[in-house]
Amino acid sequence: MSYAKNSSLKIAVVRVIKFQLFQGIIAVAMVFLFNKNANSLSSALFGLLIALIPTLVYARVVISNKIDDANTMLHKHKKALVLKFLTNAVGFLSVFLIFKNIDSFALFCVYIVTLSGCWTSLISSMKTK
Repeated sequence: MSYAKNSSLKIAVVRVIKFQLFQGIIAVAMVFLFNKNANSLSSALFGLLIALIPTLVYARVVISNKIDDANTMLHKHKKALVLKFLTNAVGFLSVFLIFKNIDSFALFCVYIVTLSGCWTSLISSMKTK
């Protein structure tokens, strides 16, 4: 992979993370506007974190400064997906085991909206080309 392609990968991953963060923050704000209680707000924030942290883990594994061939990139992608799945599972388990009073609706709404940031980013990048 050339340096330019590796650099464009970093730009694309950072763009996805920014979209996810933006959509997640908007979703947290909407939950707070409609429910105006601390429980819903904290649940929404957990939803944002549970969606965003695995994406950051994925990005950390996939992006490197060295130039990789296609097989190495595929191996990194598979490893990153497994770690992303495990991070997601640990996030949900931690929240539901540690915090007994969770607003599940707020948590899952913000989680889904934040995850959709990946697809929003991909769709918007297709329209600009």
